[in-house]
Amino acid sequence: MWCEVFVRLFLAHAVGDFMCQTDGFCRKKQANGICGFHVYLHSLVIFFLSWIALWNFSCWWIALIIGLVHLFIDVFKRRDNLWSFLLDQFAHLICLAIGAYIFVHEIPPVIPCYDFGVIDTVCLFALVFLLNGKPANLLIRHLLRVYSVKNPIETDGANESIRSGKLIGNLERWLIIIFMLCGQYEAIGFLVAAKSIIRYKDGDTSKTEYVLAGTLISVFIAVISGLVLVKLSTPQRWDNVAGCGILWDYLKSFATFIKIV
Repeated sequence: MWCEVFVRLFLAHAVGDFMCQTDGFCRKKQANGICGFHVYLHSLVIFFLSWIALWNFSCWWIALIIGLVHLFIDVFKRRDNLWSFLLDQFAHLICLAIGAYIFVHEIPPVIPCYDFGVIDTVCLFALVFLLNGKPANLLIRHLLRVYSVKNPIETDGANESIRSGKLIGNLERWLIIIFMLCGQYEAIGFLVAAKSIIRYKDGDTSKTEYVLAGTLISVFIAVISGLVLVKLSTPQRWDNVAGCGILWDYLKSFATFIKIV
């Protein structure tokens, strides 16, 4: 049960830390620190999301501890680089793991013999797909900066191209995960090859190198995520849920269509 609670808390954290924050909000939070209201508002959001994830309203104090620790960690985060990003997220995950442990071992369960059911499976899928969105984009950006791979589009100030690149990366990773869940591994090769052919038409060498490096990192993240999801969940978990068998058939048909095209 600890894993299920941890996944729910992790999903709440991912929603609060990435979906509920804009880039401008993050910059103001980091610049103002403890003197600004941004860090307190963000911690309040984390508290409420964690409280909902626990689904036991008498455990508000566990969610409050998670929110306060989140506040403490964010206050001491001063740099925007790869190691700061990784250490920040690692510290949050340690806090969530401890919170899940306390909830499982110290709090009487609301539902006796609560098992890993449909809700937790949906949370697992939502978490993996969410992490392959904005969090993956941030990780790729930090990794490229570490190896001094400059983004020519960012240098030119073309914000629309940057947003479209993020959307393409998100769709690419989500499609790869879907293909892996459906067992259509050949379609991944066609997807990457099609993207490479389109991108290599550009004569700008620096842009081509940036896109190639970003694509390889993106594919690596998606493959690892897909392997984890395939390992932790199987289509059989959905058999007893109305409509999910049809959804699974549609996903397999879509993957086969992409492979043929």
